[in-house]
Amino acid sequence: MFQQKFGNMRKWQLLLLFVRLVSVIVVQTSFVADEYWQSLEIAHFICFGYGYKTWEWKEGIRSYLFPMMIAAIYKILQLLGLDYKHVLVIIPRLLVALLTWAGDVSLVETAGRLWGPRASSGTAWSLATSWCLFYCGSRTLANTVEMALLAVALRWYPWRPETKGGASSLYLSVGALATAVRPTAALAWLPLWVAEMASSPRRRQLLLITALIGVSAVGGCLLVDSLGHGSPLLSPLAFLRHNVLGGVASHYGTSPWRAHLTASLPTLLGVQAVPVLLGVRRPGRPETLCLGAVLWLVAVYSALPHKEFRFLLSIWPFCALLAGKGFVQLSRMSERWCSALKVLLVVTNLPAALYLGLVHQRGPLDVTAVLAARLAEGPAHAASVLYLMPCHSTPLYSHLHVNVATRFLTCEPNLEGVADYTDEADRFYQDPELWLRREYPSLSAGSSVPRTGGPAGRLPSHVVLFDGLWRRLEPLLRSHAVCGDVFHAHVSEERRGGRMLVLCREGWETDGVDRKRGEETRHGGSAR
Repeated sequence: MFQQKFGNMRKWQLLLLFVRLVSVIVVQTSFVADEYWQSLEIAHFICFGYGYKTWEWKEGIRSYLFPMMIAAIYKILQLLGLDYKHVLVIIPRLLVALLTWAGDVSLVETAGRLWGPRASSGTAWSLATSWCLFYCGSRTLANTVEMALLAVALRWYPWRPETKGGASSLYLSVGALATAVRPTAALAWLPLWVAEMASSPRRRQLLLITALIGVSAVGGCLLVDSLGHGSPLLSPLAFLRHNVLGGVASHYGTSPWRAHLTASLPTLLGVQAVPVLLGVRRPGRPETLCLGAVLWLVAVYSALPHKEFRFLLSIWPFCALLAGKGFVQLSRMSERWCSALKVLLVVTNLPAALYLGLVHQRGPLDVTAVLAARLAEGPAHAASVLYLMPCHSTPLYSHLHVNVATRFLTCEPNLEGVADYTDEADRFYQDPELWLRREYPSLSAGSSVPRTGGPAGRLPSHVVLFDGLWRRLEPLLRSHAVCGDVFHAHVSEERRGGRMLVLCREGWETDGVDRKRGEETRHGGSAR
């Protein structure tokens, strides 16, 4: 019996490992800017000495813990002479995929321990067929790391305190680590800790362990952030001050309170909602805790004005456990319906995983690869790049891995409280032609428009933009020709077209750009 149970568990572990490793290869699209700019770009800056730090890092609201882990890998690759740009991109993704898999294994084992082997296989099936986990599980996002660490920690949570007395320092320690990576992780741990506190026969011990782990986490966070920032800093406090109390996140968009209920949850779960809802029938303590944590997280994130569906990734471990219990319930009613539901999960999730992983929004990675190939045609000091697109639309130095002068449209929030504030990207899109003439006076000889910036008033050697903007600005960009054209998405948006272009100026390789000016531009912590 034990051998059969161990064999089934091993089978599911290998299947999930296969799915996570395949996602590293198959997922070739861009999701959100944070997967590059808040992790790989900072790690590249730490290891190789050049890169770009967004305002979040200048204000200290991000933890250096995750980027420093990646930077350590980069340093090892550099010492081994293996710091090729493709390797620098794939290895961190492999690391995240393995962490996601560790969370998968933990959830499968937890479901089996709570409700038996059928629940274990149901949770594994839910995890393996989720398009969302396939799509996000190998991305270098703090949200993915937060989700994976939560899943790992649930293995040690005292779901039934009557059979496991005392506090578990392991799940609290992993929770503290997740909170150090991303402060919002504390939201997922709060209901679990409160539930344990309410039922634990050793409350004083729990309080003591919590305090010790909390102090250790704060001390470690302070050390890491201060080393990365160069001065004393505790990133969770800065995060609370700017993003929560200051409402800075609203600069990047606001949504109605119901958006997570009407859009995020259906997107996140899809048909997976069926076994999840079945899992809360006749609930015991574990089911109630999982449902309570999901409702708590959805309610808190719904109260925040800025919403993105990735913020709800932390509900997935609880949903996966409930799905395992749901399959048990369904199998008791009808084995045929249980098998049909498993097939339906594959049929509905596989096309979404393939389309979103291979096709939709693949332009940023493809155009960066084309740009890197073009830059390799001449010396780095002679080249410069201008990105005329919404800020952070593509990766930067972490994917180019060449020390070239760059400039892109910034979209920093109004940190100084300026009246009628408009960020640079919005100013550009209000009148692209006027912006270009002001920044690069050489585009309109004899123009009365005053110069406000731009290296020597001349356009950089390479320009990256969407196809719709190119058609509008082509008369101003006569000195450049299209030297790269890649697909981005089937659906165009107001500022994003269906294709992304690289424009090259003929003979840029012999321009003789001032090396000193280029070095100051690249190393000054600014893309200007």
